[in-house]
Parts: sequence; structure tokens; C-alpha cells
Amino acid sequence: MNLIELSKIYVKTDKEQLHSYFSRVYEDILAPHKIYFKKICEIGVGDYDCLRIFKNYFKNAELLGLDITNDNRQLEDRIFLEHFDQSNKEIVEEKSKKMTEYDLIIDDGSHVMFDQQITFCNFFNNSLKSKGIFIIEDLHTSLYVLNDLNKHVYYGDKNEITTLDLLKNFNDTGKINSDFLSKEECSILENNIEKIMIFDELNESVVAVIYKK
Repeated sequence: MNLIELSKIYVKTDKEQLHSYFSRVYEDILAPHKIYFKKICEIGVGDYDCLRIFKNYFKNAELLGLDITNDNRQLEDRIFLEHFDQSNKEIVEEKSKKMTEYDLIIDDGSHVMFDQQITFCNFFNNSLKSKGIFIIEDLHTSLYVLNDLNKHVYYGDKNEITTLDLLKNFNDTGKINSDFLSKEECSILENNIEKIMIFDELNESVVAVIYKK
């Protein structure tokens, strides 16, 4: 079954029902890798249905779900859960250095600008293998910040560089600029990114796919 079909069985994920990520983006991008991906990580896993979708889709892959609400345990065959706080830079750095050679990493975590950018930097540079794919979901939170929307949720400060602007700036200039990363960290990203695809035709469902050299 494809991702769209699987999402009708495992319904406790908003990836298709709300955002149409599977039909708009993931199926075309991930289908060529179905039998080849061996290690996949998702940050922010909710009720675990997306991990189950990926387990059924990537038949040869081991799935790791990182979430601040998780205990460290095996959920079922090929699915493992670990507690993870992506708002703590030291924890992010330490965890990313322990995880290596991942084929696919998806950030569906807090969506806070600081969290997204330190997670992207460390996991892309340290954990993702060459030719791997990193996906950042729900980048419309960057638009919330810029437009002062959803003030009841703290995603960031409009005076700081949003994650969406960081990615768009790379596409425009080849440079990474961030209020939360060092010049060295930005330089490493610049040298390792092959390309960035941003899917923003639906303003309330923005997602980016970043390929590693």
C-alpha cells in the first residue's frame, strides 16, 4: 500500500487528513526508497500511528520515535521510542552525535523556531547519512510568527530569523543565517546541503525537504 492508503488505516496522524503531506509530497519523494531505507527517525510522534505507517511502508527499516512524552521502550517490532527534549541544545547535540547513518529524519516536534533550527543543524550534520533526507513539517508556524498569529502559542519572535526564512535564504543565496546557530554551524550546513525543496502552496501546510550531499 502507498502512504495515502496507509493513512486511512492509521488515522491518528494529521499528516494526510489535515496537511495532505503524503499525497502532495511524501509519496513521490519517498517511493523510490521504500526497500532501501534502513534507519528512520521521527521527532514528535503523538499517538505513534505515523511510525506504524512508515513501518508498513518501509519494510526493511527500523523506526525511532523521539518525543518529550515518551518513555524509553520498544513499542512493537521495528519501532523504538525514546524520551527527547529538543528545546535543550546540550541534549540535542549529545543525542545527534549518538545517532548515525539515518536515511530519513522528520521533525514534527515542537515547531518552535529555536527548537527547529538547533535540531535541524545537529541532526542533519551528525545523524543523517550522505544522500539522506531531512524533512521539517509544519513550517507555517514561521508564518504565524511573522504575522503575529496564534499569540497563545510561543513559536518564536518575529524579530528573529524564522526557520522558513532560513531555508528560503539558502535557496536564494547559498547561505545559512540563524539567530540560534554559530557561524561554524551555519558553514557546516552550507557545505552539506545538496538542495532544499519547500512546498508552500498551502499556507497552512508548509513542509520542507532537505537533501544531504
